[in-house]
Amino acid sequence: MTRNFALLAMLGASWGILETQIGTTLHALSVPFTGALMMSVGILFLIAGRYFTGIRGSSFFLAFSAGFIKFLFVGGIAFYPVLAIFIQTILFELVIWSRWPSRKRYALAGALVICYSLFHPFFTQGLLGGWKIVAVYAKIVSSGSRILGLNESLGFVIFIVLFVLHAGIGAVAATASLNFVEKLESRGILKRTPAKDKHALQEPIN
Repeated sequence: MTRNFALLAMLGASWGILETQIGTTLHALSVPFTGALMMSVGILFLIAGRYFTGIRGSSFFLAFSAGFIKFLFVGGIAFYPVLAIFIQTILFELVIWSRWPSRKRYALAGALVICYSLFHPFFTQGLLGGWKIVAVYAKIVSSGSRILGLNESLGFVIFIVLFVLHAGIGAVAATASLNFVEKLESRGILKRTPAKDKHALQEPIN
């Protein structure tokens, strides 16, 4: 158990440092969809934490550690990004609640948390920041039109394409992260906490 929490502390601290160094820079440069980019990295730490420890709720420990480090070094301006991390972590944990989730669950969780990053501005800038929902939507469409090379008049199409792209990126990020942590295990770099039942290492894929 001590080994598990030491591993989670290391993963949480590493995630927090990356969020502080890279995420803050991307936000300062106003890079579009920074939240999706950074959470794609965060998915690796969330999956590694669950995969190697098998502890339900391990995601919350990682999110708290990462958020604490980001607040410690960045301060109050990190509130909205950290809020996003906690909400996405809750969604992630709800999907993979099983102790040993299947590959499908990991992929679904990844897709869900990255899709949330597309809607996060409606909550922070709209509900909390006082923006009109239409203004938030227009900002998202404007960023999407530049990335996709589509005219802003195709706002709904742009939003749907962005939604599908976010879902795809999340599923790919989760699958790639799972493959990476499995490779770490196969090479003996990190070991998985044994399950009491060897057949419980993974849920059946339906």
